[in-house]
Amino acid sequence: MEAETLWRRALTAREANGHALETLSTASNLASLLESHGEAAEVEQLHRRVWKGRKTVLGAAHPKTQESLLKLTNFLESQGAMVEVEELRKLELGPETTP
Repeated sequence: MEAETLWRRALTAREANGHALETLSTASNLASLLESHGEAAEVEQLHRRVWKGRKTVLGAAHPKTQESLLKLTNFLESQGAMVEVEELRKLELGPETTP
């Protein structure tokens, strides 16, 4: 897969340069590509990394952080991890909107 190789090289380069947001965007793009090819184990790890990284850098309420959380929950739902999905969905909604 040529695209996968290019995304992995880009991720390595961004990690080396220490650009957190660019690194997280690249990791998210790689996760999306791998997900489209059914590579579940690495996809989950990348989605978690992006969500946690954006939460640290941008804050939990930032739209990009919420987008990352949504991608993670959608992926986990596709894998049948419903208990964790429910817990993460509470984070998506925020404490003020959960029953």
